[in-house]
Amino acid sequence: MGRTKASKVRRQAQERGWLNPLVPIPDEATLEEVFGSRSPGPAPSTVKPFQKQVETWFKEDIQGTTIYDALVRNHGFSGSYSSVRRYLKKLKDQDVKASVKLVFKPGELTQVDFGKGPT
Repeated sequence: MGRTKASKVRRQAQERGWLNPLVPIPDEATLEEVFGSRSPGPAPSTVKPFQKQVETWFKEDIQGTTIYDALVRNHGFSGSYSSVRRYLKKLKDQDVKASVKLVFKPGELTQVDFGKGPT
């Protein structure tokens, strides 16, 4: 909830005396009457219509800003960069690389990394 909405909720609560610690907390029916019913859930992502293309670019390691610019330029995308960033974060969280924890007694095994080091 942003500051604007929070201030509206606070104003409603003050007007109805709900901020007084001696007044009981209103029940769900009262809150629904004042603020309306709950929304059915989060709004669908504005990136969803371009899901397959974004996933392809994500797998090709294309940067989020480049993906956003391409969506705007080539597909008329009207969403924000933040929506693209959030969508990419979900993809990244799903793309977890497997790892194996190695457990050995001291001196039992030696590991050598043959990667390129300083010259």
